[in-house]
Amino acid sequence: MFKKLSLLAALTAVAAALSAGLCTAAKAGPIINLDGCPTAAAQATLTLGQQPDSATGYPGPNLLCQRFVVDVNVAPTGGERFEIDASYAGPATGPNTNHAFGDLAGIPLSQSDCGLLRAYVSLYRKPWFTLSPPAKFSLVSSAKYVGVWHQADNDPDFPLPAHCSLSKENGSAIPADLYTGSTVLGGATYRVAVSFQTSSQQQVRVHAAYNPLPIIT
Repeated sequence: MFKKLSLLAALTAVAAALSAGLCTAAKAGPIINLDGCPTAAAQATLTLGQQPDSATGYPGPNLLCQRFVVDVNVAPTGGERFEIDASYAGPATGPNTNHAFGDLAGIPLSQSDCGLLRAYVSLYRKPWFTLSPPAKFSLVSSAKYVGVWHQADNDPDFPLPAHCSLSKENGSAIPADLYTGSTVLGGATYRVAVSFQTSSQQQVRVHAAYNPLPIIT
């Protein structure tokens, strides 16, 4: 009887220790990184300054990275300015006016689809050369956006049609100004992982191009 009680007490102590350990781990935060995009297989690869300069597609089958993944190879060219952007490329379900001010026409979604719109965009960078290979992708920026509907503005001087646009809910956007490496060791691969969703995943487009600063005379 004494042995049974001792065994029961020991098992109780072990269970309590395990419970305490789990609670401590929970308080300390997650110990597993569930972002599978840095290690996912790229669905398309672009080379800055070459054609094609864009890729269009849907998220792949990776459950830990339900986004369209595009790698952009950026050679060192003396610190030149370039841009990478991601945009909606799905079917038009609402206003799609060829407005005189271009982007102000908005995303071609109806008011109902606009209310469902969620976009997730992350940018990673992996250097071509490191002192301790293999190089890995590190996060540069990540943001979540939501769709916002704008009613038509009939201002005679600056009219705008009704349209849907993106509003950043949290995080940081892809930097507007990116620069190539200035030395032969400065080459890098940038990875864009993007998802546009309404009632389902939508097609998206990733574009990369040099964007020289304007010359001021």
